[in-house]
Amino acid sequence: MAVFLEFQDPVPVVEDQTVRAYCFYCQSLRAAAAQILLSVIDTSQPFDKHSWAAVLIIQRLTECQLSFELLIARGRERDAAVLLVTILELAFDLIYLEKHPDKIEEWISHENHARKPWSVSRLIADIYDESERAPMSELYRHCSMVKHGNPAGGLTTFPMGLKKRQIILPEHGNLPILTAYVFTATGNVHRALQSATRIWEKGGHDPGPHAAVADKAWEDLQNLNSNHIRDIVIDLMRTKPSAFEAGGPLADISLRKAET
Repeated sequence: MAVFLEFQDPVPVVEDQTVRAYCFYCQSLRAAAAQILLSVIDTSQPFDKHSWAAVLIIQRLTECQLSFELLIARGRERDAAVLLVTILELAFDLIYLEKHPDKIEEWISHENHARKPWSVSRLIADIYDESERAPMSELYRHCSMVKHGNPAGGLTTFPMGLKKRQIILPEHGNLPILTAYVFTATGNVHRALQSATRIWEKGGHDPGPHAAVADKAWEDLQNLNSNHIRDIVIDLMRTKPSAFEAGGPLADISLRKAET
C-alpha cells in the first residue's frame, strides 16, 4: 500500500515589496536568458567549442539562479550566499573564456576534481577593473565564508552566536543582505550572458531578440537599486543625523549628496 506524506511549508515567503521587486528583475533576466538559449540551440549551425561551453555555462547559471531566487523569496540569506558563490564562479569562467578564447582547451580538458582550472583571485584580477576588484573579492570572500561555515563569520555564518555563555541573536533583519545578493547575482549573470551572446554571434548563432529584454531587466534593477540606496541614506540622515556630520562615519556620503 502506498503511503503519502503531507508536508507543510514552515518557511513563510518574504513580504517586503522591495525584495520582491529585486526578485522580479532577477527572474526577468533569467527568463530572457532561457529564451536566448532556445534561440541559439534551435539552429542547424554546428557548435564550436566556445559556443558549446557558453551553452553549458549559461544553462547551469539559469538553473542555479532559479534555486537562488527560491531561497531569497524565503528569506534564506545564508543558503542563498552558498549558491551565490556558484553563480559568481560560473560567471567568472565564462567572462574569462570570452576574453581569452585560447583558454578553451584548458577548460574543456580539465580533469582535476579537487580544483577548477583557474583560481578565483586570478579571474577577478583579470576580468574586473581596478576599482571593482577589491569589492568583488571581498564579496566573494564573504559568501565563501558563509558557504564553508567559517566560525569567524559569527552571525553572518550562523543564525545565532554565543558570547560569555549568552545566546546572541541578530539585531536587524536580513532584508538589506537579500537585496544585495540579488543585485550581485543578477549583475554577474547579465555580464556572463553578454559574453555568451558575443561568443554565439561570433560562432554564427542567432541569440534572437531577447538579449534586449535581458539588458532592460538589468537596467531596471540598477535604477531600483539606486533609488533604494538613496532612500536608505535619506532615512539614515533623518534618524541618525550625527553620522553625517563632519568627522562622522557617513560624512562623505552627505557631502556627495549635497553636491548632487
